[in-house]
Amino acid sequence: MSRFYYYLCAQLPLLTREGKSPIAAGALDELAKQGLNKEDYNKFSRCKLVPDWENFTATGTVYDQYFVWEKALRAAIARVRCTPGSEAADAIPEAESFSEINAMINTALGQTPAERELTVNRLRWEKLDELAFNREFTLDFLCAYKLKNEILLKLQNRTQEAGKKIFERLVGAAGEF
Repeated sequence: MSRFYYYLCAQLPLLTREGKSPIAAGALDELAKQGLNKEDYNKFSRCKLVPDWENFTATGTVYDQYFVWEKALRAAIARVRCTPGSEAADAIPEAESFSEINAMINTALGQTPAERELTVNRLRWEKLDELAFNREFTLDFLCAYKLKNEILLKLQNRTQEAGKKIFERLVGAAGEF
């Protein structure tokens, strides 16, 4: 049976896909630590946008389903980037197939890298909406909220200036060879 966390969920600011994160990751974690029981907090704290592939353990939450989906997404992207039949392509692990991932791959092929990333993040957001549907005030909702917030934080921390510095550093390092 699911526990309900009405007060904790009611405190959380609304997340919108096009907006900025209204809550820092540390502040969200602190709210969760105060509002969840220890077992649920441990499950919540294991939810990561970039899963720990080697040490994944099931949480009994929507995160388990998200993990399988994210693995399939990354495998599909890797397959597109590899030369068919190459050693790298053969090393990509088999993953479950999802129709929305296959459709996104076809759409993203004609996009710039920045547009592709936004497309992938939109797909992640929609999957989290689907997984948390009708689970308001539960740990599942909170796990999906945390992952959506991580998407927003990842995007808002990117600036053109920081990207230019990284680019210049990489070009400089390539010139040393």
